[in-house]
Amino acid sequence: MGLSALIIIIILVISFFVFNTKYSIGKKILILVIALIIVFAAVAVVFITGFERGMDPRRETIDTFQNK
Repeated sequence: MGLSALIIIIILVISFFVFNTKYSIGKKILILVIALIIVFAAVAVVFITGFERGMDPRRETIDTFQNK
């Protein structure tokens, strides 16, 4: 839940600054879309690199009758 709130806050801050500029509506939407793609790509990279290492347990080989 904490990550969702952080992403929503980032999106609101970006949109606030974008829509307070004097650009046309098309440029504002383009800037907002590019910023959102960058935010979601950054979050995806964090998830991919973070969970790839942390949630891959290494199991030791257990000697059973089948392995002997």
